[in-house]
Amino acid sequence: MSDMKKVNVRHREIGYQKLCPVRVQICVQFFKIGEIDTLKEQFTADVIVKAKWREPTLDGQNQTTESVDFSKLWNPKLYIENSLGDPKELLRHRVLYNDSGEAFITQKRVVKGTFMENLELDDFPFDVQDLTITVASELPSYEVELTEDHEEHHVVNRQSFVDEQEWHLYVHTECSKRELVIDQADNSVRRSAISVKCRAARRPGYFVWNIFMVTFLICSLAFATFSVDKKLPQNRLQLSFTLVLTAVAFKSVVNSSLPRISYLTYMKPVATAKDPLDGGQEDT
Repeated sequence: MSDMKKVNVRHREIGYQKLCPVRVQICVQFFKIGEIDTLKEQFTADVIVKAKWREPTLDGQNQTTESVDFSKLWNPKLYIENSLGDPKELLRHRVLYNDSGEAFITQKRVVKGTFMENLELDDFPFDVQDLTITVASELPSYEVELTEDHEEHHVVNRQSFVDEQEWHLYVHTECSKRELVIDQADNSVRRSAISVKCRAARRPGYFVWNIFMVTFLICSLAFATFSVDKKLPQNRLQLSFTLVLTAVAFKSVVNSSLPRISYLTYMKPVATAKDPLDGGQEDT
């Protein structure tokens, strides 16, 4: 082994990586996005995570992918940080060489599973939500640095979007770098991570016609009490209590399809207007 290769191999040692971490380029492709669950704050998806990094030990050898034992080579130990449970994963590796004979390892990870997402529901049901895939490394940040791959673009496949009737999926993506704390007792030890997100806008038609309009009709019937003679207060009270009970019954049915959150949304005035006896204690 030449002196130059010996130096490159030593770049993999932890002591040197504290000064010069290995740069791993990441590209995320949203192959198929399934159901977006607002109540559980999660979504299902099939994503493809591509990673690429330098492998100096293979420089100038022009080896084929079949002849390389990837289990003996350095690995960034990537994983999906916001996955829920044990997602199904399929890994594939390739070795590539540029014109200068420098070797690169490419890793293609096909992931199918459920992913957590903190949904911001202030504008519900007229909200736009981020769908994020966070790729992280099990190695500390002084050994691995995750960066965005500028040669390959992040992709969102709208053709296979399952929730098209309820959501409108945008094709643009955003990427941001993060650092995750490994040990809560020692904040100095961190892991490098990168988050790639796409966006989906809720189609509010279902809530407008089935909640807003029905609530408006129930509240409008309150004016029917003025048609009753004021000398018959018992009839006015009977009609008012009937409307209140109708509103309470309607709210109990509607609540099963609304997110349970502690802050106000656009649905809050609607829920309060149709149930004056509720005292304003509404979850949405």
